[in-house]
Amino acid sequence: MTPFISYIVFIVCHGGPAAHFSEFAKELAKEGYRVEILATGPALDKLKGAGAKEFNPDQLDIENPASQKILAERVAKSLGSASVVITDVGHLLMASVQEAIALESPTIRRLAYYDNPEPLVPGDYMKTAAQVMAAANKVLFANANLAKEPLYSSPLSPLLLPLEKRVGIGYYPVEAAKCLESARNERKEIARQMFFDQYKIADTGQKILVYLGGNNKVYFEQAFPAFLMLLQKSRFDPSQYIVLMQHHPGDKKREIDRKLSDGCPIFVSKATSEEVLILADAVLYYQTSMGPQCILAGIPAIQVGHDTYRDILIRNHLAPSATNQEDFTKAVEVCAKPEKCPKLLDDLGISQSWRDRLKSAIDGL
Repeated sequence: MTPFISYIVFIVCHGGPAAHFSEFAKELAKEGYRVEILATGPALDKLKGAGAKEFNPDQLDIENPASQKILAERVAKSLGSASVVITDVGHLLMASVQEAIALESPTIRRLAYYDNPEPLVPGDYMKTAAQVMAAANKVLFANANLAKEPLYSSPLSPLLLPLEKRVGIGYYPVEAAKCLESARNERKEIARQMFFDQYKIADTGQKILVYLGGNNKVYFEQAFPAFLMLLQKSRFDPSQYIVLMQHHPGDKKREIDRKLSDGCPIFVSKATSEEVLILADAVLYYQTSMGPQCILAGIPAIQVGHDTYRDILIRNHLAPSATNQEDFTKAVEVCAKPEKCPKLLDDLGISQSWRDRLKSAIDGL
């Protein structure tokens, strides 16, 4: 138990760290901390069950700098007796929130949370994360290895963040992966039947390939178009393969260019990522923090795009990289179930003492 009651506020709009924050809030509450979660956008959808409050009830455009300033000032003034705030790093709004709290309530300890296990994330993520991290007092890393290893704003450009400002937490949702694996063992066939009934498709034994979409410039302009072109060229038999598109939570409205996907129909998911992964025969992706979770749940994964992104799965030979028609076709035909890889857990920087590390970071120890 803590010697005094600390009031912790999590503030989040990016979907990635939402599940992490839910688990953190639950564990901290058990230890006697007073905890509140403020969320909006994709994060709020994931956190409603955890009692999160909407901090943007007027639905201001969070991509607009003026709206970001307004929301940040509102949040800063609403914190009352909060002793610590923890924001995600995936949106520029969080940089404004960090700065506004510093001005409004300088005694509040401001932490930023980097949930991605990779030292480099394609697109503008690193540029955004760098601004949020610079504004925070300390940066917590889900992957504890990243508290000591280089970070990159681009493949050849190190991201400057002093080591003394970094704290390794060592958390990854391994339990969620175990639950997913159990759900697949128990409900995959039922989920599959419901899918075919919902989309009015005849089940001829097709493999269901779930494509996990991204939400950054590299994905939109390079990786996803490359995937569609490879899909078109490969001309998979619809009686053997189905592609189920799972849009990123922050990119639900994007339309698919049907001209590029001719040959193998793409069905757009109406469910959550967790639900569609229950029926997936394989996962296709370019960059996703859910990659290790899929592998831990025993789901074959294939990286597809314009080039090879050397993520944790590629580095550990747990997923093939397909950047041309031949490799893509071969990878899909094989769809090999991933082997157990103890090194994966090491590379994820997991620590059994993550709860103690989190509490120490919050208490400023």
